[in-house]
Amino acid sequence: DGASPRTGSAYAFDGATSALEVIDSRLHGLDELTLMMLVNLDSAGEANNGHLMYKSGEFTWRVLPSGQIECVIQYGTTNAQAISATGAYTTGAWAWLTCRIGADAVPHLYVNEVEVSYATQTTGSGSRTAGTGSLFIGNDSGQLATLDGAVDEVLLFDRALTDGEIAFIVERSGI
Repeated sequence: DGASPRTGSAYAFDGATSALEVIDSRLHGLDELTLMMLVNLDSAGEANNGHLMYKSGEFTWRVLPSGQIECVIQYGTTNAQAISATGAYTTGAWAWLTCRIGADAVPHLYVNEVEVSYATQTTGSGSRTAGTGSLFIGNDSGQLATLDGAVDEVLLFDRALTDGEIAFIVERSGI
């Protein structure tokens, strides 16, 4: 319907000290996953390293300066990594950001329902690592990489969604 997110219900991250911690053992050691977040970013965050989601020993998903997005999924031999080309996201507007990795160990990044162009895209090798730590939204576990902006929706799937499923979620949100 083209409606904007209800900003009064969004979580605000201040770029300095904010974080949400999720403690749930069902999040440990997922072989495939899709991370999605509806955000309105003000900047690249604390130290130009604003973490969207972080799970120690498993993955780091963050925004970088120049509009880049990075997702690193940890594997035993070579980590899977995707870094978007510059200008993948803009500040001051609502957008869906997505990181997806499937059985092929190749990470994919999306802004809204469109896959980005990549500066780097590395296939992971070896076994997926499994950490027992918490999932952090909007920061890392050391509270040193705070996101700067608002987060209205956070979705984590234990499988790699298809392009069509990602598009469906984005289109249904009206963004």
